[in-house]
Amino acid sequence: MYAKTKTINTSSTDGKVYTLFGAWYHAPKHALEEFSDSLKIKTKPFGIDVIIIEIGATNSEWADIVLHLFRACPREIRKYDI
Repeated sequence: MYAKTKTINTSSTDGKVYTLFGAWYHAPKHALEEFSDSLKIKTKPFGIDVIIIEIGATNSEWADIVLHLFRACPREIRKYDI
């Protein structure tokens, strides 16, 4: 008999949604979601539970940073203007 243990992964609700120009941020979050789901199936027979804590929106400068980086891209690279 195995001891009941838990693996806790912290992710973001952004693993389930996407925004314009957010692929670089959303892709790793989604990968962690899928990895955790697969890990949960694999470790269940050993009594190991996998929990995903999904952090929601927070008050930060993230949007301002992304917008600044986007505007710094050469015009010919970006197809959209914000």
